[in-house]
Amino acid sequence: MPLPEPLPVLPPSRQIQTPYEFPLTDLLPTQEPFRDQLEALSRKQLGALDLAFLGAQLGLSPRTLARRFSDELHTTPGRWIQDRRLEAAKTLLESTKLGISEICYQVGYRDTASFSRLFNRVVGLPPGEYRRQSQ
Repeated sequence: MPLPEPLPVLPPSRQIQTPYEFPLTDLLPTQEPFRDQLEALSRKQLGALDLAFLGAQLGLSPRTLARRFSDELHTTPGRWIQDRRLEAAKTLLESTKLGISEICYQVGYRDTASFSRLFNRVVGLPPGEYRRQSQ
């Protein structure tokens, strides 16, 4: 049984034209990797970081955002935000003379006592002691 003839891509009247070809990857949006987008946002808007802000800036629903964090960063959005804030607090404690409450507000916490308890639990030292040991 003979093979059927392939269907022409162009109608016979246009056979002298060559089809326009381009790689499909040209159609994909060029985006920074997820981690790089998050780091850029955390550097610009550390105090405003929360799930709603991240979702709005990245154009993702809360569920999709949580899934991307889990799949790509192996953490939750809340834990990632907490880690960024605590790293910024450690940097400020090491490099400035700002008070603990001012640092607390700059990194996005509104209650100094809660911030101090969290810092102590995660870092193992209260913020003031961390500052003394780092200098």
